[in-house]
Amino acid sequence: MQPVRGNGLPHLCAMLLASGVTLLILLAGRVLAVHREAKNIAAVAPELFPLKNQGLAFQRLAARTDGVLPLYGSSELLGPAGARASDFFRTAPTGFQVSPVGKAGATTLITLEKLGAIGRQFRGRRVVISISSAYFASGVTSYWYEGNFSPFAVSELTFDNEFDLALKRDIAARLLEFPH
Repeated sequence: MQPVRGNGLPHLCAMLLASGVTLLILLAGRVLAVHREAKNIAAVAPELFPLKNQGLAFQRLAARTDGVLPLYGSSELLGPAGARASDFFRTAPTGFQVSPVGKAGATTLITLEKLGAIGRQFRGRRVVISISSAYFASGVTSYWYEGNFSPFAVSELTFDNEFDLALKRDIAARLLEFPH
């Protein structure tokens, strides 16, 4: 006697329903996250934290928000409390806040990667780039580069059509100096 095989349709419907509910939850979470980022940009703009430095969401939001001036740099962003640009402009006395991005060892190549990843949002907007004199005197170490590397920024820079191929080739040649 052969086993009776049931209709697989109920299982398929259950799977589709579970997938649809999961997708709706993920989309709702993304919408909520984007809304909360936009709502709280004034509070987080002056702060330095790893997610802002390594990720792109807060950097993109700061680039397109009126009253926020993105500032890219390295260890000079970490000066003593009260002496940092983000502290000075925190209350927006001049009508804007500074949004620092970077940490010690953030090289010019790292800054290029971040700016390239967010390029479109900077059109018609102001941005400040602070380049440390240490990079001209001593060069760049792999320790500095690897400690600031963001795969998100490099991926966006590489696969976006913002730059022409010759420039991308030059950037790729520079990236090969840091194989890890």
